Amino acid sequence: MNPRALLTSLFLLTGLLNAREQDQPQSPSTQFSEILEAFFTEMKETTYQHKTEIDEKSGVWKCDCSGLIGHILRQNFPEAYLHVDGPSLPGRIRPLSVNYCETFIRAGKKEGQNHPWKQITQVKDLQPGDILAWKNTKIVKGKSTGHTLMIAGLPKLDKNDFYRIRIIDSTTAPHANDTRTKKSNGVGAGEIWLSADKDGKLKGYKNNAQKSLVTKNTIAVGRLRKITGPATPLLLEDHDYLQLDTEAARLLAKKRDLKSRVISEDLKTHSVTRKIEKKRINFVIVKGKVTRVIRG
Repeated sequence: MNPRALLTSLFLLTGLLNAREQDQPQSPSTQFSEILEAFFTEMKETTYQHKTEIDEKSGVWKCDCSGLIGHILRQNFPEAYLHVDGPSLPGRIRPLSVNYCETFIRAGKKEGQNHPWKQITQVKDLQPGDILAWKNTKIVKGKSTGHTLMIAGLPKLDKNDFYRIRIIDSTTAPHANDTRTKKSNGVGAGEIWLSADKDGKLKGYKNNAQKSLVTKNTIAVGRLRKITGPATPLLLEDHDYLQLDTEAARLLAKKRDLKSRVISEDLKTHSVTRKIEKKRINFVIVKGKVTRVIRG
């Protein structure tokens, strides 16, 4: 093959590969990262507070750490949001840091099942869009249960075998190279340090350079993943909804004195309310039939 023909073939092959890459849908974790980064860029006002008051259009973000992550999830990944729970504080009104941490650990034990979360244990495998959460050693109802944040960069090996990584969260205590000043709080981006054990598994964290390594708190990372197949409802009675059409499913829920709503239909998601209710049933609809059922 002459040089000109070779270059033409390489050009066509490169174009074909690029086209295939563009045709492939983004992963949920990448989508999450891009959504939060876009809002962060357009943000005009932010304050750390436990009551979530977010106005995306005006760029006002008033929330705590779990409120920030929960807002993005319930608006864009409702099924993943409804799966956030845990034994320490079950039946919560909205997910807290302890719920995220325990959900990610539970997802690791259900590897291979059709679950919207996947646990990431290796520090080197972290990527933008992953959600990191730690829970305090003692959980007291009504007080902070830990912290939740989004990984916003790739881990870089730093001094003393620590990994430095960019994150986005809502906090009153800025991190290293933070967009927040010492006198400001709320949503911002900064850098924290993570440590790994001899097997590379996540072991502890440092909020900033002045803090000592924390290893007593339980720490876990979850990654959103796409699920398309049918799910097995936790409650035996909820199996009755599977393969019903939307109206029949709604009528059955009403007969059983349950609230109901569709959170996804043919891959198009619908945002859900912040409050989670055990007497509400949520349907995932594919081609007019119920394929998944989630309480909350």
